[in-house]
Amino acid sequence: MKKYLLLLMALCVAVTLSSCRKTMEKMREKVEFIGVEDVRLVGLTSLEIDFSARNDTAYNLVVKEATITLLNTSTELGALHLSEPVTVKSRTTDTFTSRWRIEIGNPLQLLSLASKLRNNDLSGLFVSIGVDGRGGPVPVNISRERVPLSEILSKFGADISDLSKLMY
Repeated sequence: MKKYLLLLMALCVAVTLSSCRKTMEKMREKVEFIGVEDVRLVGLTSLEIDFSARNDTAYNLVVKEATITLLNTSTELGALHLSEPVTVKSRTTDTFTSRWRIEIGNPLQLLSLASKLRNNDLSGLFVSIGVDGRGGPVPVNISRERVPLSEILSKFGADISDLSKLMY
């Protein structure tokens, strides 16, 4: 009898796990990051980024923590840290503002970045991203290491000239 009870419990757990996976897949299809609308420098240590997003799910999406790190080969040039959580309300398509704190380890290292941008050279520049949040009942943890900066810019509909304008 115990064997059948354990088998029944294992079957119930397997069914609930598979339904959660389908829920997550459905949620991914209903959420879309449309693009970056505007980037503004606020003082010397803050940045505001306006972005468009679509959330057709029944849940609010909340990004609690996020970090974007810029690397030149293996040297960290600086990082952006999300200052306050960003919420995308359920069943909306809108533009949202996110506020970021800029952290620069060694300002002299930015000279090499400025030189690369002047020469339209993105080789050796990478981005690492970490995001923690929640999509209703589902925790969201995204982590990408050493993604080429050119790939990130193209995904956001930007190019090297947009980055140069922000630097200067």
